[in-house]
Amino acid sequence: MAEELKAIIEALIFAADSPLEVKKIAEITGINDINEIFSHIDALKQEYATRKSGLELVFVAGGFQFRTRPDLAHWVRKLRGSSNTLTPASLETLAIVAYRQPIVKAEIDRIRGVDSGGPLKKLLEK
Repeated sequence: MAEELKAIIEALIFAADSPLEVKKIAEITGINDINEIFSHIDALKQEYATRKSGLELVFVAGGFQFRTRPDLAHWVRKLRGSSNTLTPASLETLAIVAYRQPIVKAEIDRIRGVDSGGPLKKLLEK
């Protein structure tokens, strides 16, 4: 069961579109012991580090997320291209955030009149 639970936590973190908080993992899995979740996350981090995976599991913005290792950024840039320009949607979103901060995504969406998930994701990548 422990290996299956670790795999479930790994899948949840991988599938999440933003850093996944431990309390959300607990809510989904029904695990009440937060230390047990941290234990599985630590085991996953160790596994990825031990096998020199291209991915790493990191704590960012209050939750856990997979990302490519920073030392492999050069290779990922070759795949994705290096675009330093912002799209008009990203510029509009950035202007709203700068002018109205602190602000939540729902309010940005309301102001723009469309979903801002894509532009926000691109801005967070920059």
